[in-house]
Amino acid sequence: MIPKSIQIQRKNMEIFPYKMDLENLTELEEYFTENMDTIVFPVLAEHYLLQEEFKRAHKVCEIGFSHHPNLPAGLFIDARIYMAEKKFIEAEKLLNIILTIDNGFYNAMVVLGEVQIKLKRADSTIRKTYKKIMEMDSSNERANAWLSGKPKPK
Repeated sequence: MIPKSIQIQRKNMEIFPYKMDLENLTELEEYFTENMDTIVFPVLAEHYLLQEEFKRAHKVCEIGFSHHPNLPAGLFIDARIYMAEKKFIEAEKLLNIILTIDNGFYNAMVVLGEVQIKLKRADSTIRKTYKKIMEMDSSNERANAWLSGKPKPK
């Protein structure tokens, strides 16, 4: 169930007419400072995640969510930040919200499987996740190995 604070919003998505180098951290930071309602906040948050600046990454997401509370890409980056911090319960909550909003978000489903294993969820729960992954991509080695009981690839 989606918390009341996160509601599905499909309208009012901005069109991004500004051209910038999304790999240029300085340019992203400047743009974000001037346009905090932008939907590119996950890109900036990912830069901070990769630099292990988790507090800054969460702050960017928090600001972004104040304008786009259900943006799957933002929720996904925030879940990845929690994973890097080894806060798997928080990551699992966000991944489940993403999949409620967009049940076809493949990467969220794959990461959810990883999180469920880390949290030692029931085999039936993990099996359900991996079966959904196999429906999306029958070549997923990790899901295939887990479902067949073979040693899991790293």
